[in-house]
Amino acid sequence: MRAFTIANFWGFCYIQRVIHTVVWLLGVAQVSLDARVQPVRSHNTAAGTPMLDKKQKEKIIEKFKTHDKDTGSPQVQIAILTAEIKDLTGHLLSHKKDFSSRKGLMRKVSERRRLLKYLKREDAKGYAELSEHLKISA
Repeated sequence: MRAFTIANFWGFCYIQRVIHTVVWLLGVAQVSLDARVQPVRSHNTAAGTPMLDKKQKEKIIEKFKTHDKDTGSPQVQIAILTAEIKDLTGHLLSHKKDFSSRKGLMRKVSERRRLLKYLKREDAKGYAELSEHLKISA
């Protein structure tokens, strides 16, 4: 039996990194440490795919827009962030150690809090309607 050396360990790590990189570039499968191939699960993460697809976003924009060509008002942004937060929360319930997604969730929550604070300061009536409709408070 060969003696374990640090060079063997680093060589193994390098090979694993190369395998992960090739598989990632191909986008076919995900390789675990014991080199078994597993299918990629399509879950939404903060760093990966967008949380909402285009149709869901358009539906939210249509529901919360303030005028005909509205896509960026605080109401729309808050509604989109709320949907993304709900989606990420569901993901984190099943993936408890996904810390990068947790960081993305915290970023989205703080962004929504800032927008809610702005909306409350600028348009109290709009804030009240939105928070009642989305069942949130700042």
